[in-house]
Amino acid sequence: MNRRELVEGFGRLGALVVVGFAAVIGLAFLLARDGSLSFSQAFAESLGAAAGLLGLAGALAWTRTGRFERTRDAMGRRTLVERTPEERRRRERLCLGLFGAAAACFVLSIPFA
Repeated sequence: MNRRELVEGFGRLGALVVVGFAAVIGLAFLLARDGSLSFSQAFAESLGAAAGLLGLAGALAWTRTGRFERTRDAMGRRTLVERTPEERRRRERLCLGLFGAAAACFVLSIPFA
């Protein structure tokens, strides 16, 4: 990984964080507008929901980190293709990042509950 790829990756990560945080705030506004929750409680609930979704995405992505991958060839037959160690590491880092984001959302929701 070179410097350009690292900067591009941080740029994409920053965009995802902004979009995710905007979605959490929007859900909190919708929950608070209902009137049954204060905004801080609604924010905690929406952060908890985001943590659950991120954890589920991490668990689903973890099932795809194996050594082999099933693909289809030109004739439509299924074949097993071995993944490279670099590709496996990339997928494992994705899963760990999703689990880390889920843990961060959960920890951030505690003070607002």
